Amino acid sequence: MKFIPERLNTPSIHQAFDMINEAGMSAEELEQQHKRREFIFMQRDALEKAQADGWAGGKAEGVQTGEALALQRLLHKRFGTLSAEILHRITTASVAQIDDWLDRVLDAATLEEVFHEARKLLSSAGDNADDLWENMRTAHWLGEGDGR
Repeated sequence: MKFIPERLNTPSIHQAFDMINEAGMSAEELEQQHKRREFIFMQRDALEKAQADGWAGGKAEGVQTGEALALQRLLHKRFGTLSAEILHRITTASVAQIDDWLDRVLDAATLEEVFHEARKLLSSAGDNADDLWENMRTAHWLGEGDGR
């Protein structure tokens, strides 16, 4: 097929050559030829699917990594050096969780407020949220001083 001019290098020309080649084959050879062709198409489809899955997975991982780095940068700028525990929580978190933390980082008075889920739940309390939060902290419900 290398010697076929480009204008003749079309699927219909390839099919014609395949038909000519298959014309002299026995029934067994023809069956093997069709099985090989089917196998090649299945492998090509599997490869294309694997590539698409790889691209999608790589893209999702890139989004998670980018958001994690942005959160780390904001937290460091706002609260100083981050502990290994906080860095681990960020790097292992889902994109949705990191988005929640990014939403809280600018309003939080402490690093603890960014990461405690109780604060998120209290946000629905409206004007009373700050009072409830302080009561929970002073009652040690949040494990004050545990580095979170």
